[in-house]
Amino acid sequence: MSLNFFQNVQNVSPVAQFGIIDPAQNSSNPIKNAYVDYVNTCNWNTTIISNNNPNVKFCAIDGNILFYKSWKDNLELQRCCDGMIYTNDTMVFLEIKDWSIDHDGKTFIESAVEQLENTIVHFCTAHPTNHYSKKYAYISNKARPTFHVPMSNTLQKFKDNTNGYILKVCTQITL
Repeated sequence: MSLNFFQNVQNVSPVAQFGIIDPAQNSSNPIKNAYVDYVNTCNWNTTIISNNNPNVKFCAIDGNILFYKSWKDNLELQRCCDGMIYTNDTMVFLEIKDWSIDHDGKTFIESAVEQLENTIVHFCTAHPTNHYSKKYAYISNKARPTFHVPMSNTLQKFKDNTNGYILKVCTQITL
């Protein structure tokens, strides 16, 4: 059975900018999937500069789309990214973090790269991507908005593993 990444798509209002909030970063929030917000800028995990584009769409992936891999005769749930934002010619996958090191000792970059790669590989298997002239994957971390570490090997490996997606680490995305 093929996955449908476009089943929970939300049209974004044509505004200059909007935010994505990942309530999973706040355990007291009853909403568990990432969502679009236009008003509460202080709660935005990521700011999207959309320049009033009427064709912007958002889809929460984490919690809505599940994919597995076989491992030792068992199915193992793979971790996926928080969501995707897209227009007619641009596809952006987004993973939101608010920490530096996870419980497995991975940095937020390592963890996010794994989640983004898992998601993009499944997306490319399920959907054609040749009509997107701009393909990006963003890691957004409000706790570490500036991150200065040499990543050229990671960036190239990511691009090779994801059929040409360009990896960026920042809290603001311009479409």
